[in-house]
Amino acid sequence: MAAVQKLSESTYTFLSIIDHTLDDIKSLYYLDNGHNRRVPCYGLGSLEIMPLEVLRMVILRLNIQLITHFRRVNRRARLVVDQIPQYKQIIVHAPASIRGCLSIRTGFSFSCQDLYDKLRTADCNSCSDFGGYLYLVTCRRVCFLYFTEKTDYLPLL
Repeated sequence: MAAVQKLSESTYTFLSIIDHTLDDIKSLYYLDNGHNRRVPCYGLGSLEIMPLEVLRMVILRLNIQLITHFRRVNRRARLVVDQIPQYKQIIVHAPASIRGCLSIRTGFSFSCQDLYDKLRTADCNSCSDFGGYLYLVTCRRVCFLYFTEKTDYLPLL
């Protein structure tokens, strides 16, 4: 029995690595996606004359910060953005990526399409191993080794 207790004292359940991930970002940055289901009263003004497909292509090329500001214009703008398939996939599967880039104020440096493309890839940008992390400062896929050891990806303090 003493040997089992000694063994449990020398092992650990979780790694004590501070990896600066976005595990608790949900409580720090609120997204209003899917909360307002009322029918829009107003349109998009002169943007209404554009075909919806063209408007969606333009919005996809906007950076994350601009898309967030555009969604705040009115309910019609929110509806148009929320129905873009790529944006919808990001919100469903990786909302922490949008919360993270908005909270560290890097949402102006890459587009919604760029973020979507990076989320759909699995390779590290530096070494082509599995990139399990998304570095939100530059929107790059990073493997565990590069994320924890390379100075390019260390937190900016």
